[in-house]
Amino acid sequence: MAFFKLPDHYVFDYKPLYYDPQKEKLQKRIENIKKELGIDEDKDANIRYKPDINFRRDGIYRRRKDRNSLARFLVILTFLVLMAYFLFYTSYFDLLVRIFK
Repeated sequence: MAFFKLPDHYVFDYKPLYYDPQKEKLQKRIENIKKELGIDEDKDANIRYKPDINFRRDGIYRRRKDRNSLARFLVILTFLVLMAYFLFYTSYFDLLVRIFK
């Protein structure tokens, strides 16, 4: 358990796109041949690009932060209770009272 934990790095589920010049040339040739033949079927016209990036971090970070703050509070509370017990139920409390009188 760390008292001052820094948040973890962001994690993205990103799949990069690669450039293939041969495939692009082939696609252009196919388009030109379809135009010459009068074929006007464009199957990819209705498909749109959706980036596959997920931002799942905010909920996880909030739960970790709450859990860490609760643990820190319990450690501090336990320490204070032990100190109070030590002062009130040992002979050191009487010594401290005599010193400050």
